[in-house]
Amino acid sequence: MITGPSCAGKTSVCDFFEKRRGIKIIHDSSIVKKRYEKEKVNSSILDFVKKEYETKGKKTFAEDFLSYAKIFNEYDHLVIEGIRSVEELKVFRENYDDVYCLGIFADTKTRFERNKSRGGREHITDYDKFIMRDLIEYSFGVSTLMAEYCDKIIVNESSVEIFYDEIEKEIEKKVLIF
Repeated sequence: MITGPSCAGKTSVCDFFEKRRGIKIIHDSSIVKKRYEKEKVNSSILDFVKKEYETKGKKTFAEDFLSYAKIFNEYDHLVIEGIRSVEELKVFRENYDDVYCLGIFADTKTRFERNKSRGGREHITDYDKFIMRDLIEYSFGVSTLMAEYCDKIIVNESSVEIFYDEIEKEIEKKVLIF
């Protein structure tokens, strides 16, 4: 499991695992987007997630994932990127052995600069709006997840090479079991 706030480096961790270790990655956002597109909602994805959590509970997308996960039983290792709540993590820990949760963190200004360089539909160019999105995401439980439930947190405030070296060191220490 990979968690952390937007633009902290979760996708970079996934790139590392996929390219250097050949590990299958599933992005939690793909599960969210499938339901979002199926229900043909006119709100933003973030507002959709907020509404789904309020009406169906914070484990709703993790439960969707379980039905898709059967497809990936042939993989020895699987990384799920983007979980947002303690409830989601608990669903995975109840259904799988050896669930490891890695938190990725970067300060708000660093993440905002990364966000500005990305573009895309959910792209935010106003710092105050970025902070507001953070607050909504933190209300989902990502801050509690990171503070109390992650097995390890890596701070990603430097280059990709240094970040990858940090991940590699954790693998060598057998903190990450791959």
